[in-house]
Amino acid sequence: MNFYTRTVIKYLKTASDETWMSYICQSNYDANKSVLKWAVEQPRLPDAAALALYWMMDPVFFSPPLKEEAAWGEEDYNIVRTVEQNYLKGFYKKVEFGFDPRSDRIMDYDWVAGQGANSETNIPAMMYEAIERPQLDPMTLPTGNEGLPEEVLADMYDWEEEEEE
Repeated sequence: MNFYTRTVIKYLKTASDETWMSYICQSNYDANKSVLKWAVEQPRLPDAAALALYWMMDPVFFSPPLKEEAAWGEEDYNIVRTVEQNYLKGFYKKVEFGFDPRSDRIMDYDWVAGQGANSETNIPAMMYEAIERPQLDPMTLPTGNEGLPEEVLADMYDWEEEEEE
């Protein structure tokens, strides 16, 4: 586990629900796969953040079975599948805010239409349903790189050069 991963996980363990949502919505989904793999296994992950992560990682492209042209994204596929399975079981923490994949207030986007999801895609009906609670105002979310405050990132400028153990 590299320094970035250790630092972000340590921070998220005590972060607010809103910060988890901010991190999920502002992540780049490339360099932080190990944090995302950890996050989707945590019952502490807000349900709204789990649903947002699911749609932001393109469940249409990564729907089962894993397509040959998507084999490069097996790690992403596994994250999407884990979120889907855990979400359907009610595994994630219910929080005060919601998420609507058809009307994402934070990213100002319709993930369902944008990814071409329809009745022929292999996505469970529950994953299309909005979490009917007020959505967070994007102007009130923590700011900084990947939704993390600068003090968390201050000592991590060289994290990309660190080898995975």
